[in-house]
Amino acid sequence: MADNNHKILDLGEGFSLGSGTVCVHPRKGLMLLLFCRAKKEYLLPKGRKDRGEELEITATRETFEESGYPCQLIKHKLPTNAPDTSGNMDLHKEPIAVQQRMNHGVRKIILWYASQADSSGLWTADTQEEGEDFESQWIPVKEALMVLTFSDDQKIAKRACEAFPELTIR
Repeated sequence: MADNNHKILDLGEGFSLGSGTVCVHPRKGLMLLLFCRAKKEYLLPKGRKDRGEELEITATRETFEESGYPCQLIKHKLPTNAPDTSGNMDLHKEPIAVQQRMNHGVRKIILWYASQADSSGLWTADTQEEGEDFESQWIPVKEALMVLTFSDDQKIAKRACEAFPELTIR
């Protein structure tokens, strides 16, 4: 029998897929964070994928639903292991990170994308699902990297900043 110690297998009921964004307004040097009022935590927008939905769509949909701001994934040159078959000179919209968490015996796999939005653009109220109580905050990038509650979120946000060559961390 082959040795499978280096592999992880989860059947359908053993995992969930989701995605999220690190959303930046590069010209203003601001990052979109969610402040969870109940837990007093600063978070990045993310959520579970709907059946049949592409993970890129999940990322932008969840960002809008949780924050009220529409965003667009950006093309960037961050490292990826995905083969380049498009000839785009290394520009791509591949995830910048993947994260795994265990939650009540279910592996939660989250793909993270770099995105941008206009902090002074139209904000839409009442986009959150029942039970969500997030306050959207546009925070200067340097401060945002420090106030994010979880160190993994800080690392993901820092990596996303590298996708914006015009971004000045103030």
